[in-house]
Amino acid sequence: MMSDRHMDRTVKDTFSLIFLQSFIFLGLCVVFLAEFAAFVMHIDLQWMYDGVLFFGTLALYNFYAKIGQQKLYALQNHLIADVIILVSLVLGGYCALSLGLEMVFILIPGMVLSFLYVIAEIYPSLRAPKYVQPLIISLVFSYFTVIVPAHLATIEIPWWLFICIFFFVFVLCLAFDIGDFYIDMEKSLLSIPVLTGIHKSKFISFFILGILFIVVGIKRETIPPDAFYAMLTTLVVTSYLIKRTQPSDDKSFFFFWIDGMMALPYFILIVMRLFSPILT
Repeated sequence: MMSDRHMDRTVKDTFSLIFLQSFIFLGLCVVFLAEFAAFVMHIDLQWMYDGVLFFGTLALYNFYAKIGQQKLYALQNHLIADVIILVSLVLGGYCALSLGLEMVFILIPGMVLSFLYVIAEIYPSLRAPKYVQPLIISLVFSYFTVIVPAHLATIEIPWWLFICIFFFVFVLCLAFDIGDFYIDMEKSLLSIPVLTGIHKSKFISFFILGILFIVVGIKRETIPPDAFYAMLTTLVVTSYLIKRTQPSDDKSFFFFWIDGMMALPYFILIVMRLFSPILT
């Protein structure tokens, strides 16, 4: 008979494989981040665009994990990864085309930047230094969660929100680089933690989060009250996670807790909406 400890371990590994290592959780987090940004911008996202974000994330990250140098995050069964990539490309393409050809053209700049990041793993001569990679990822995320939704709603782009999401994602990328510190050292990859050290990288993260805290405070009048408190709470929780982040942390810590910070403001928003009638 299987022991309780062994059973718990099996359940944890299965959860990690299905939900985290397949990047399903990351895809959901990207969608929730976009939905929160849309709420701040006072617009409604079409569910087809949510589909583009979700399936695009699945396809891109599973492909990158499969061909990447480190291959730490790839599914052990490459056939499963191939199926996820194929299905995601088909469904993501369907969602994009459902939004119209004009929408497809708007997506192209972000898609090109995303796939250049992946192609660099196939052609090392195109690979940017690792300290540049967080900037590329942050640009892609902020493009798809702010610029594209603003264009869809035909409103002026709120550049302050674009900048906030850009640097927020940048901080999360730094956390992942801290987790990869020893691997990057071994492979001579020049990530920011390798160049500056872990403590200075955390200081950079705290400094950025502090600036974001000030920016959100300055823009309080333009942010819905519940979204304002959700943003501040997320910044505080993120600061705590950055403080405790170490290279020795399990990968599930980064996949769940660090990635989960993108979904946290939307989750807080939902909780506040659910309990506001009770509290008032």
